[in-house]
Amino acid sequence: IAVGDPLEAARKYVPILRQQATIVIVLSNLGKEMDQRLAREVPGITAIIDGHDREFLQPPLVAGQVVIAQAGFNGEGLGLLKLDIDSSGSITAFVGEIRYLRNEIPDDPAMRSLIGPPVLPAGY
Repeated sequence: IAVGDPLEAARKYVPILRQQATIVIVLSNLGKEMDQRLAREVPGITAIIDGHDREFLQPPLVAGQVVIAQAGFNGEGLGLLKLDIDSSGSITAFVGEIRYLRNEIPDDPAMRSLIGPPVLPAGY
């Protein structure tokens, strides 16, 4: 496995992806500062979903034409990002929302059966 520069990789692959898709959504763990740089320096990205900073970005950030969303960490929240996209793949409107997950929200039985019982770290 080789880990390279994320901006270099994005500059290489985003144009290829845009030939095959109307939108490109980047799943990132770079942090919001690098996400903003990525959005400014690599054309063709529609949105970035990040988790590195462990923040609730409410509302999402906007860098140029790119929406950057983040919904906390460790299952604290469920991020919902609704994008209105025109035929060229540009965002014309967006709404970002975080639904905070708390103990009073029960597990979905079908999902729980797929993933098994919760496993808590030692000392939790």
